[in-house]
Amino acid sequence: MVNEIKMYFSRHKPIYVILAAIMIGCGLQYFILSNENMKSVQDALSEESESLIFQSFSVDIIALIALLYYIFCSAASIMKDGVFEKNKSTRKMILHKIYASYLFVFICNGIIVLSTSIIVIILYGFHHDIFYHALLLLIAKSYTAIFYVT
Repeated sequence: MVNEIKMYFSRHKPIYVILAAIMIGCGLQYFILSNENMKSVQDALSEESESLIFQSFSVDIIALIALLYYIFCSAASIMKDGVFEKNKSTRKMILHKIYASYLFVFICNGIIVLSTSIIVIILYGFHHDIFYHALLLLIAKSYTAIFYVT
């Protein structure tokens, strides 16, 4: 299974895709949530913290882009390497590929949420609930991605 995970990172180069998705998601939200729009969103959501709103909306856009990427990587893992290898059972091979894709999704989502949290702190300052909110986002987005990858 360790080889499967190494192959995900060496073959697909997720750092480049994740960084591009982070720049797109955070950049879009920075321009969309200007002063006037931020006040409207705060009123609609009954949330005072600009940082939590920015973090939620940014991670939503990034997670959508990343979800498509995760599905592609998982499908490419099966298509590129094949499922059958000599001296290994089919069940064991498929389970290793599935567990490796789950771990890949969780690691990439962790990078996304951590990076977005750092960007939020830089742009809007520190909020006492930002890391708790980041943990909830990580769990929710990882669960969704794992569901679709499966």
